[in-house]
Amino acid sequence: MPEPGPRAAARGRIVAQRPAGDAWVTTAESDGPPVVPHSPCGGDEPCPWRRDAPAGQFPPEAYRLSAPTTYDQSTRAFGCHSSTPERVRVCAGWVLRGAGDNFRVRMWVLNGDIDVPHLPEGVELYDSYREMAIANGVAPDDPAIAPCRGNGMHWQYRSADDGNRPRDEAARPLVVRPGGQTGAGERA
Repeated sequence: MPEPGPRAAARGRIVAQRPAGDAWVTTAESDGPPVVPHSPCGGDEPCPWRRDAPAGQFPPEAYRLSAPTTYDQSTRAFGCHSSTPERVRVCAGWVLRGAGDNFRVRMWVLNGDIDVPHLPEGVELYDSYREMAIANGVAPDDPAIAPCRGNGMHWQYRSADDGNRPRDEAARPLVVRPGGQTGAGERA
């Protein structure tokens, strides 16, 4: 098993590292709004929220330990697997599909502290944390994922053009509810 990295980071502090198979689950605190990638990672190590990511890329224990990020009113964030101790990042796939009930993310979006990531055309994400965790080996009845909300709230931009313009009055994020209903004028 690899050793955990240093305990100090430029934009935040690593406050805990727990082994999960041959990987580490790192908990970090940020001094301010986090860095969020513009879209879910691709390449050799794609974002685990992508349906085309290889199942088992991370051990089931990593998903069990990260499940509290999707509990109702959680203030924990699901970190991007490309984070380093020098640059703590929040997962773009999680912001798009798993953070609808996360109190801290709702505040960051409401205050304009983060931009909602873009989902490239043709990229499909799991609809909920539970679905992603189960696809990666967590048992459906595992108590760690039972409290995960996963009620289908997804972020998107309100824009008539391309759906991902920079943040301005015409392109505010809104919540998309199950069945495609939108909260007209609703700010998450």
